[in-house]
Amino acid sequence: IRTIGEDIGIFEAAEITSLMVRMRVHVNGRLPLITSSILEYPNGDEVEAKLVYEKIGKHCSCCFRLDHDLRDCLRAKAEKREAQTVAPDT
Repeated sequence: IRTIGEDIGIFEAAEITSLMVRMRVHVNGRLPLITSSILEYPNGDEVEAKLVYEKIGKHCSCCFRLDHDLRDCLRAKAEKREAQTVAPDT
């Protein structure tokens, strides 16, 4: 769990139950949030863990950065322009 937290940012603390793990991590808001991580077991098995962020405030649902929201996202605007170019309205 600490390794996942350190991959995301600066790991601070974790709370582990039989059903979930909750951790506090300081993240760099200029980098995209990591939305999943691969957990490796000692026997070689791997499982994908989906990461859910709480209390992140304003963020972009397109590029997962914290320094802007969707309406200000350059990536989302570029994808929208490209989609309109490929399939113009008729």
